[in-house]
Amino acid sequence: MAISDAAVSDALAAYLERYPVEAEALSQPVQMLASGETFTSRRSFPMHVTVGALLVRGGCEILLIEHRGYGITLQPGGHLEPTDSTLIDAAVRELSEETGLDAAA
Repeated sequence: MAISDAAVSDALAAYLERYPVEAEALSQPVQMLASGETFTSRRSFPMHVTVGALLVRGGCEILLIEHRGYGITLQPGGHLEPTDSTLIDAAVRELSEETGLDAAA
């Protein structure tokens, strides 16, 4: 089951509840979601949802990769796929795809 815009809206609302100082910076996606615009397809413009994963070891080391397209160092991540059922599932899938690590491990 694909991730719904309602799930994206819920995640954004939870984030803003925890970090209310970000409300102004995120006002455009909040308004767009409220008006029924979709964010889950990479073909959604002017913006769409992507996911990222932070793999932390020992509380102080973070796994980063070189992004092939941008040539910069980032956390593993990418676009949602129709087979992703949650944002967490999508982030774990991207982590596995981009690093070759077994998510179960």
